[in-house]
Amino acid sequence: MVASIDDSDLSEQATRKLMKEAKEKNLFLIPLDPAGEWYRYHHLFRSQIRQYSVKYFNEQVVEVLHKATSSWFEEKGLLEEALNYATRSKDMTFALGLFSRFRHNLLNREQLQRLDRLTHQFPEDIRNNNPEILLILAILQHYNANFNGMQQYLSRAEELLYGQSDRDDHEKQLIGEFHAVSTYFSYMRGDFEKAIHHGEKSMEFLPACKPNFFREHSTGWYAFAQQACGQASAGMDRLESEYRALANADQYFQMRLLQGKLIFNLFEGNTAHLYQDGSSLANLCSPKTYPGSWVIGIYSMAYHSYVNNKPEKVSGLHDELRKYRFACRPFWVIQYFFIECLSYMAEEVWPNVEQCIAECEELAQKLAMEPFQGMVKAFQVEYYLKRHDVDRAREVSALANFEPQPPNFFYYIPQLTQVKLLFQTQQEEKGQVMLQDLLEMGRSRHNKNLLIQALTLQAVIHFRHKRKEQAKSVLHEALKIAESKGVLRPFLDHGQIMHHLLKDIAEDQPNNIQVIELLHAFDADQNSATFNDPAPGRNQEQELNALSKREIEILTLVTQGFKNKEIAKKLFISLDTVKKHLYRAYQKLDVKNRLSAIKRANELGLLFNSLVQKPKEE
Repeated sequence: MVASIDDSDLSEQATRKLMKEAKEKNLFLIPLDPAGEWYRYHHLFRSQIRQYSVKYFNEQVVEVLHKATSSWFEEKGLLEEALNYATRSKDMTFALGLFSRFRHNLLNREQLQRLDRLTHQFPEDIRNNNPEILLILAILQHYNANFNGMQQYLSRAEELLYGQSDRDDHEKQLIGEFHAVSTYFSYMRGDFEKAIHHGEKSMEFLPACKPNFFREHSTGWYAFAQQACGQASAGMDRLESEYRALANADQYFQMRLLQGKLIFNLFEGNTAHLYQDGSSLANLCSPKTYPGSWVIGIYSMAYHSYVNNKPEKVSGLHDELRKYRFACRPFWVIQYFFIECLSYMAEEVWPNVEQCIAECEELAQKLAMEPFQGMVKAFQVEYYLKRHDVDRAREVSALANFEPQPPNFFYYIPQLTQVKLLFQTQQEEKGQVMLQDLLEMGRSRHNKNLLIQALTLQAVIHFRHKRKEQAKSVLHEALKIAESKGVLRPFLDHGQIMHHLLKDIAEDQPNNIQVIELLHAFDADQNSATFNDPAPGRNQEQELNALSKREIEILTLVTQGFKNKEIAKKLFISLDTVKKHLYRAYQKLDVKNRLSAIKRANELGLLFNSLVQKPKEE
């Protein structure tokens, strides 16, 4: 066979015979399909052929052979192989031309992992000095939530593109693409005015008559930035004008229009059409063809189900998502899992919550994405706070990333978890400052999802500190924002404190349909006692006043895990005295055992007011 390299006149019959013998003996060719149409050389034989090619042919001939092979693979749609031979030809202009031809198609089809493999076939010096590749690398970093890496690639691309005086059409196209990626980058960093600037520049360089991934990308994030700046109608008009005519004729643009509308409504906290539009989007694009768009549809359906207090519907979406979780956009997949965890929390199915969190950790670890790993830890803090395990919450918080990005259109907001933790660990002043900053951010950026969640939390905190009128005032603002949006769960998740406040508002406004709907939801929700809420039918203020200072002190230590003997030693009192105080506290709280007393103490907010910390284990 080595000798036959010099003989290109083998007959078809002789070739078939040669392949048959090689296949039967498994010596040189390895079949890739049952039909016997596709083969690859055994790696040792391939290495031998390459050595003889270099021996018998000069560099120019080898380069031509590599280019011809590359073109054949490209014609067959085998892009990895095509680029492999193109780069081996040592003609980087030829290889970059091939990359340029297929990158748009792969972006449109959301084949990001494949793009990542392809870009890394180029030598490092080529990657760092070609703006076309740099922009692709920046996009890949944005899907991985690595904004520092994204900024580095964008800065280098800008340096190369704007360092030239004369620009041809291709370079102008790349400048438009640079601004398109920068539109997203600025949006995700919370600089919406800069996002609008980049969006306008992008659309200036990328004509509407030639739609492509970057034009579509820029249009969407430009519109979302307008929304965040209080120009929601202008943003929606931009999406409609860009896609409406195209959507009527092309299913692809119908998909893009639906995707844009969904993100708009998520940011607004408006659930009215989320499930229907999310279902339409998921049906338009399968996880095999457009996994990035498909997962947005699935997430929107889960979001709608949860905030409308239908948590049981969320878990029905998970099978397909788990199957394709590595192909979809990681941020959306992780956020879907958080919605699923919250749904299980609402139903108090704690083993399912723990399993779901474990899946999140596994996904973040396999994707090797540090921002996601930190965000999963932040969600674990939320879980432990729901379970009233403040020690574990504090422990996990050391590994948490509470600020992977500014709050935007995702339901779960890690920054609010951090606020809750601060209040639970006697850092109320810092927690109040952070909560106020989040409220100001929500108002300045017109982020209604953030506002509703932050305001309801602030109302509960005011109530715990006996500022009932302030609590009601804040809650009125949250209700006004949530009005007509079908939002229930952000209120229900605060349990009976919220129930108590809503009942007070209902007494003042007996015809308030929104409040009546929420109260009916509370009545139907048997598991709404979650985040340190008082038990139904009890007066928190009266119960706290009924307890003596010493009883409160001992209950506080009990909630922190101290045993009776430890409490006696710590307070320099006898064990019998501790038991007597606990017995009186049990009577006043109407509980019968230590576990119930701990739960009731948590419900009364004693963890918020405790001044004593349990010592670390030796």
